[in-house]
Amino acid sequence: MQQPVYLNSQNQLIAGTLHLPDSSQSPFPAVLFCHGFSGHRIETRRLFVRFSRCLADHGIASLRFDYRGCGESDGEFQHVTVYDHISDGHEALRALTHDARINAQRIGILGFSLGGCVAAYLSAEHTGIKALALWSPVAEPLETFRRSVDHFPDLAQYSDEAYLEHNGIPVGIRFLKGLNRLRPVDKLAATNIPVLLCHGTADEMVLPESTERLYTALAQHKREIEKLYLPDAGHNFTSLTNDHNLFEKTAQWFVKYLRAGPGSHLNR
Repeated sequence: MQQPVYLNSQNQLIAGTLHLPDSSQSPFPAVLFCHGFSGHRIETRRLFVRFSRCLADHGIASLRFDYRGCGESDGEFQHVTVYDHISDGHEALRALTHDARINAQRIGILGFSLGGCVAAYLSAEHTGIKALALWSPVAEPLETFRRSVDHFPDLAQYSDEAYLEHNGIPVGIRFLKGLNRLRPVDKLAATNIPVLLCHGTADEMVLPESTERLYTALAQHKREIEKLYLPDAGHNFTSLTNDHNLFEKTAQWFVKYLRAGPGSHLNR
């Protein structure tokens, strides 16, 4: 079952979709989905929709939402920053954990691409997150954007209210300036949350070295961490075969850490 959800973040409407398992055994564990740069809660090739339904089949609820300036939410993209995305994520987590149908003690987060950075901050700043899965995660936001944006500008030449066009997307100067302050690796390293890292070996948008950097940093803290590399997969995982392997590994990760306990069935 899925239903629309509308939240308020700094007096602007956030649009979301809540998926619930077809079961009477609530409250359910749940996963919050954080989409990528200029994306939306459906995500490319409907990855988020399809995986939400996959989780529901495993007895796990999920909430997908659009950051302000994205998808169907209020605001304009050129006016928001990653810090606004993080703020929106906190509102979504608050709504999820206050829903009587959700077990607030069994919450996970899925972050895709730049949403991996958002997920890192949310997991470090919100107590009670039990598991994290990152798909094609961005470890060094400024470095990634410098490499992917043609003729990355001298930001000091622009006012904070200005924006630049990138692939038809108005990207605010405040957004770009804020990238230098983001430290997702440090945020994750400060937690003890189990982390699953998934990346395509042919990803040219966010290089696989990003996942390797995260894995190396987190492994030093002797946490529970795994990585999955999908051969010849691009940033969006490219094929249905890759999707199947990605979904299966990620679903079992969340089943393990969100449903494990007396009476749970890991292969449900």
